Amino acid sequence: MTIRLSLICLQKNTTFGGIQGFTKKPSTPWYDDEGDFAGIVHQERNWTYVLVKGAGHLVPQQQPERAYILLREFILRNNQTGLVTEVTGNISVVGGEDPALAAPALPGQLGIYVGSATTQSTYTYPSLTIAAWESFIATATAISPRLGH
Repeated sequence: MTIRLSLICLQKNTTFGGIQGFTKKPSTPWYDDEGDFAGIVHQERNWTYVLVKGAGHLVPQQQPERAYILLREFILRNNQTGLVTEVTGNISVVGGEDPALAAPALPGQLGIYVGSATTQSTYTYPSLTIAAWESFIATATAISPRLGH
């Protein structure tokens, strides 16, 4: 699984639009040009958070097709998938939300794979690290204020 460390930084260490972190857990899927699940997108208060399935920080190297779609749709265009809006007290998310994606980790990757072209070594996340992350993110998102409050 891919643990969303960048989300911890945003949730606890970043204030934007007068509110600390996101008001909702990122859980909106986005899809590639073939209609396959490509990751999670969340847009709130002029910030866009995109998690790319199967990629770490080297998205163009690890997932070039998804990197292109991310650039095309969310950086160069104004794709509003994952946009959190509030109208008269009702919060909605463009593209909807999938509760299974609100989990603290995206299933499918158990560690960090190291190597050029082939895996030469693997770092597997310790179960205590995963448990600590799950505990942290539960409290981090539970105390975040809602939009407009």
